[in-house]
Amino acid sequence: MLYRLDSVDAYEQRLVKQIEVASIQVRDSHNKAYIKLKEVKSANGLKVRIEFDEQLKGKIKRKTQWVKQGDDLYSLSGGRELYEGYIINDIY
Repeated sequence: MLYRLDSVDAYEQRLVKQIEVASIQVRDSHNKAYIKLKEVKSANGLKVRIEFDEQLKGKIKRKTQWVKQGDDLYSLSGGRELYEGYIINDIY
């Protein structure tokens, strides 16, 4: 036999004085550099497909693109200052 006591049941049985939920959710926070590896290909030299934020006409959106060694994310992202100095150095 298994008994389950969740927070609401504990409150109703007066085992706890109160239930407090504190949380913060930040959506579409584009204040930090975002890079996610999606795929790696080794045909004709190594290249990777990454997802990053692009600035286009004053709006930020997620973009997926193939990159290779030497590509500059600053220029690929539409000149977003967060990616300044982010250059693909090594793929291995």
